[in-house]
Amino acid sequence: MPEGDALFRFARRVDGALAGKTIVRARAQGPGPVPQVERLIGVVCLGAWSVGKNLLIEFANGLILRGHLRMYGTWHVYRP
Repeated sequence: MPEGDALFRFARRVDGALAGKTIVRARAQGPGPVPQVERLIGVVCLGAWSVGKNLLIEFANGLILRGHLRMYGTWHVYRP
């Protein structure tokens, strides 16, 4: 299970990959408001950070995406 320091490092990686960039495509899977992810398309990401075991990603339209890795959750950063 990801702990605070691992999630902190990953949040910095996500921040470096997304901060200041416009989201051109978004996809979500699993339980939750999956159709809402479309609200991120065309919006600039302001940054990402961790709070406890939560990954928070803020967008210029006022939305904040909260992710919790739980026991087996994963997020990935890929090259374009």
